[in-house]
Amino acid sequence: MSDPLLDAIAAVSDKSPAIKRALGLAAQRIIALEAVVTPPPPPPPPPPPASGKPFTLFRYGASFNQGTPSTYGQHYANVVVGYGDDNKGATVAPARLLDYRTSLELTDSTDAGASLAGVTLAEATQFGWALRDSSGSLIYDPKWMTHYGDVGNAAYSARWCANVGARMQTYNLPGLFLDNVTALRGDFGGVANATAWSSDAAFEDAVAAHIGRMRAALPGAFLMANAGRARDRVAWWKRLAALGVNALVVESFDGSDAHIALIQAAQNAGAEAWALVYGDPASAAVRALAVKFASVTNGRGGFAVNSSGPDPWNENWTKAIVP
Repeated sequence: MSDPLLDAIAAVSDKSPAIKRALGLAAQRIIALEAVVTPPPPPPPPPPPASGKPFTLFRYGASFNQGTPSTYGQHYANVVVGYGDDNKGATVAPARLLDYRTSLELTDSTDAGASLAGVTLAEATQFGWALRDSSGSLIYDPKWMTHYGDVGNAAYSARWCANVGARMQTYNLPGLFLDNVTALRGDFGGVANATAWSSDAAFEDAVAAHIGRMRAALPGAFLMANAGRARDRVAWWKRLAALGVNALVVESFDGSDAHIALIQAAQNAGAEAWALVYGDPASAAVRALAVKFASVTNGRGGFAVNSSGPDPWNENWTKAIVP
């Protein structure tokens, strides 16, 4: 296909070489300017799992083999696992195997793959990425027995993405389950005392920047986030969806208007919305929550029951979602 500008240059070339040179330089500048101001198209979203079922299974810790792993792919769209089971993709196919990760929690381990945040405490301390209080002491949360990393630091995010990305590549992992994606410092023990941020607004911006850098570094990964509290939780969910988070999870879904607003905010923003409940899979309470979710979802997302013991698959609640 011809270019009108270049055709015009050719038409005057015989009459005035000087005009040709001038127009040629102008064309080069216009083409260069278009390359700068025209952003590249966003990467396509990851394909849905072949199972197509709107259910997610949580099998981290020692629970992977408490059910029958060979049936997981028949029942679930996603299976969330932890370190040590992230090599089981073939076992759960066609379900999508998601590696459990967090953004801030630093594990005192020499193996970055075993660290929840993908960055070890030693790495974070060496490079100045571990959060400290005004006295210069490392912040430690005795409840969860963890230190915390500075998600607002671009170098920390880069190491996080490099370490986690390498493990994803090793085991051909299609995505991640990101826990504790909250925008309030008080949700992490001691983080409110960190010198890195003076307000929850600043902390929210830091977490958002980390998620944005994660999406840029792992463009094809399916990102499912347990999106926690925020100053304005609906706005936080919309912000995460705009950053490219594929699926947002309401933990301890209770069917309230507040939780329904989150489900609708995620789906209206183009993301999947997932309801996560705890309890006996055979109970009337779990079924009632499944019925409530089914009445408000647009079909983009699904439902999950997290219970100790065997696989929680039970027609008591699954039939409420898919009759």
